[in-house]
Amino acid sequence: MRLGVFGGTFDPIHFGHLRAALEVQEGLGLDEIAFVPSYQPPHKRRRDLTDFDHRLNLVERAISCIDSFKCLDIEKRLPIPSFTVNTLKALRSELSASRDLDLYFLMGSDAFFELKQWHDPEGILELANLVVMARGKNHVENLVEYARKEFSEYLKKGRIVPFQVTRLEISSSKIRTLRRGGHRVHYLLPQDCIKYMEEHKIYMEKEKGPERLNLFIEAVKEGHGERVVALDVRGLSSICDYFIIAQGRSTRHVQGTADKLRERLKKERIYPLDVEGEREGKWILLDYGDIVIHLFYEPMREFYDLEGLWHEARRVVEEEE
Repeated sequence: MRLGVFGGTFDPIHFGHLRAALEVQEGLGLDEIAFVPSYQPPHKRRRDLTDFDHRLNLVERAISCIDSFKCLDIEKRLPIPSFTVNTLKALRSELSASRDLDLYFLMGSDAFFELKQWHDPEGILELANLVVMARGKNHVENLVEYARKEFSEYLKKGRIVPFQVTRLEISSSKIRTLRRGGHRVHYLLPQDCIKYMEEHKIYMEKEKGPERLNLFIEAVKEGHGERVVALDVRGLSSICDYFIIAQGRSTRHVQGTADKLRERLKKERIYPLDVEGEREGKWILLDYGDIVIHLFYEPMREFYDLEGLWHEARRVVEEEE
């Protein structure tokens, strides 16, 4: 089994990704290409990423017309940050039991030139052949020269494979910018993806924040959180966009609120990136990237006084005592 592994944030996926993957598959005779959206890449801030499930769903729609393309959510089940070497190890563990497996990891030339700064680059090269996608003959020559200098042993073994792909001037950041500016993104990515983005209002900054925030506030209230306050900290904090603060009358109350709101959000396929303080229940923090929820045992809320600490933030929601 010769499997191509194409990792990336895919925020969102576009024709540049798809065309390159197809050319690599046909050019190297790979049996399948597995697209692996990154759950939490080490070089990205959590708040800068679109929800993992949205990115996953967009990839699934984009590749649905090619049987040999598939999408894997494996990084959702792995520790964060999402290191490539861990993903490749997990893929080998899951897939090698049923068949012989030869992995080909697809990466762009820009990423390859930074490979030395990645977590365990030699480990990556031991687990998979690297297919470095270049746009133009000069790019290929530069890649070979760099590989000869930094990874000569692996280049000699044929573990590094420069591959020229069609140059398409499309980027995920361009698509996001166009969407947020109210412009159409047709012919940059599949129509099914555009339809999905419109249905879920993705990359529409003005509409996404309040709609998502309201879902979280309702989840806290359904979990019987009391004195709910939502603070808009955009422009004040690089941690997130909103804080939601609530309390319980006992540590068990706080723990129960945390459990119930997680179950409620799980139904929407929304999962926390990190959770702290569950065991004691005096203060539980649930990090959902753009939204961070603080649940306090009542005396602890007064002690930490987050509302006072963030007194400059606009109060989006505030329940009376």
